[in-house]
Amino acid sequence: MEKTLLSSQNYVGLIPVEGKLFVINGNEVPIHLKMNLTVEEAVQYSNIGENTLREEIAKPHCPFVVKIGSRKLIKRKEFEKWNSEQYRVR
Repeated sequence: MEKTLLSSQNYVGLIPVEGKLFVINGNEVPIHLKMNLTVEEAVQYSNIGENTLREEIAKPHCPFVVKIGSRKLIKRKEFEKWNSEQYRVR
């Protein structure tokens, strides 16, 4: 029996990002396609420890945090830029 890459049971759609198409399965959006990340997702994405990341987002003018009520989310693109400019965190 021949395998198909996209079956009608798990295929939800395609999302174009920067000239590439990404397959979306179910209700989950891959971390690298999300606009904002939770602290837990940012920890997984960057391999920076949770405590270190929470210290960074607690700083008054953190360039990659967005506050929604008492909740703090990480702006992925700004976080990527900040991370790429760091030599040492802490």
